[in-house]
Amino acid sequence: MGDNVQLWMAITQMAFTKGSITGVYAAIYTYSPELFPTVIRNTAMGFCSTIARVGAIAASYISMWIAEQFGKVFMIIPFGCMAVLAAVMTLLFLPETMGKPLPESIEEIEEGDSYRSSHEMQPLSKSTEETA
Repeated sequence: MGDNVQLWMAITQMAFTKGSITGVYAAIYTYSPELFPTVIRNTAMGFCSTIARVGAIAASYISMWIAEQFGKVFMIIPFGCMAVLAAVMTLLFLPETMGKPLPESIEEIEEGDSYRSSHEMQPLSKSTEETA
């Protein structure tokens, strides 16, 4: 059932998937450290990386089960839906960090927006309009 996939379709899906994975890894290791305070940043990133590896191992077993039960074509449905859900949740729920100082301690994280709004970053130099 559903194992008759054309070669061009399989190659297209594989190329799109590999490109998406590359883009996600570039974004994860750029954005994620900004969410953790300095004192636990390395430990937190290590923990996140470990959980990601556990998820990758589980995904291989899940995909083998789906292929056996429903066919190879249906492997993309649960993983594609979870990827889109993760992207939407990232866009909607993670805070904007541009122009805001990174948290230095756990207390700053607990204070949340009240700390960030009172400590906005200022430009390093004044613009030419202000000095003229």
